[in-house]
Amino acid sequence: MIYFIIRGVLIVFLVSGIIGQAGAESLRMGFFELNPHAYSDKHGKARGTAIEYFRLIAGQMGVGKVTFTELPLARLTRYLKDGKVDAALTMGKNTEREAMFVYPEKPFFYMRSAITIKKSHSLREVKSVEDILPLKMTFYDKGYRSPMMRDRRLQPIPMGADDIFVQSYEMILKNRIDACYSPESYTLKFKLKEGNYGADLRVMELPEPPVGLFTPFSRQSAGKYLKKYETALTELYKTQSYEEKLGQFLLSE
Repeated sequence: MIYFIIRGVLIVFLVSGIIGQAGAESLRMGFFELNPHAYSDKHGKARGTAIEYFRLIAGQMGVGKVTFTELPLARLTRYLKDGKVDAALTMGKNTEREAMFVYPEKPFFYMRSAITIKKSHSLREVKSVEDILPLKMTFYDKGYRSPMMRDRRLQPIPMGADDIFVQSYEMILKNRIDACYSPESYTLKFKLKEGNYGADLRVMELPEPPVGLFTPFSRQSAGKYLKKYETALTELYKTQSYEEKLGQFLLSE
């Protein structure tokens, strides 16, 4: 009798587990490389603070599995439009993209534009574009440029290398250029720390409004995920904002 009871209990647990796994939702998440937020390690595994933060969001959404796929931004845009991925981890918002995708109300986080410059440089603060007009600086030629950096009087040097920041930092140290620009200050700070450049270089934010990066969903998947995502993000921010997690990451590295 006891044997049959135990056997029945085990069967119930087994069936419940199978049903639970079958019922657990999965989500296909695309992302483009943006250190330290999202990148692939040498084994091809998705890493970064945004990746880890989204795993927390997914848990609150009831999503059992998230498949992360790194893609170039142009291909990620196409995949999201065609429904080959359910969402893009971080993406800026413009009129064209809003017509193709469904955006949440709240950004995942805000970018703040900045430059890296020598600590010994005479420029101590950027108050307007006039302060950076004399600078010889590099920028990523396929990346976003903030309004200040689109001033026609500036003549920044475009670079298309895989890791333009390390190359630019070395060029700054050799006095070949004065500065390196990025629309995302944390990328510059991460590269500064990763390469042990902190003794000689510093990051200066530009006096521009921050730009929100969102997690847009495909039109095919928004009905299933968007509301759950917005609720989960709001609840998670009550205990730890993304910026707080990012700050802890940079301090611990």
